[in-house]
Amino acid sequence: MKFIINENKADQYIYKYIDQRLKEEELYKESPYLDSDQPNENIIGFFGESFSSEREDDPFFEYFSEEEVLTAFPLEDELGSTLVINKTNLFERFKGMFGNRYRKQFKLWFETNYPELPVKTYKFEV
Repeated sequence: MKFIINENKADQYIYKYIDQRLKEEELYKESPYLDSDQPNENIIGFFGESFSSEREDDPFFEYFSEEEVLTAFPLEDELGSTLVINKTNLFERFKGMFGNRYRKQFKLWFETNYPELPVKTYKFEV
């Protein structure tokens, strides 16, 4: 029996897999406390429970507002609002299964699930 999977079907499968895995993670958002008693709302870390990173307290991915990018990435001032995808077991699994193809579908997933956080640049550490 021969199966033909076109590019569109493959992308749909990858998106569905990413969506399912991230929903299972029960992601939660947290902003870091820097030099004050108030959280820095210009940075949002997205954490989950089951897949760890090299450092246990690293988020899966982090959103930096355009204002914060100038502080966090001073040599890359043209980035605009940025989402940094950290090296975690979860994203290493995505890459192992789908190669870099998962990146396009993750971008779509993020934009669909968090439309209030516009992203100009995606930085993949994996």
